[in-house]
Amino acid sequence: MIATYWRLDMKLKSRDVLRQYMKFRGVNVRQLAEQSGVSRSTVGHLHSGKRKGCRPEAATAIEAALQAPPGLLFDAVVTNVSREVGVPA
Repeated sequence: MIATYWRLDMKLKSRDVLRQYMKFRGVNVRQLAEQSGVSRSTVGHLHSGKRKGCRPEAATAIEAALQAPPGLLFDAVVTNVSREVGVPA
């Protein structure tokens, strides 16, 4: 059986803007991860451009740690997700 649902994700507007804001605040990937409570790999992937999105909680925490106005770095994106779920016996 396939289950379909909507999910809210946050899309990084630009990795260059994130990098510039980090430079402006004087923080590196490790420091931003510690200050925001977001994993170092998530922050690193956003910083490098390997990943363009994250969960809303992570986006909010990153913007707060950088003292950026809400919505400056990320846009909300609603996606439709389909997953196969097992049928109980």
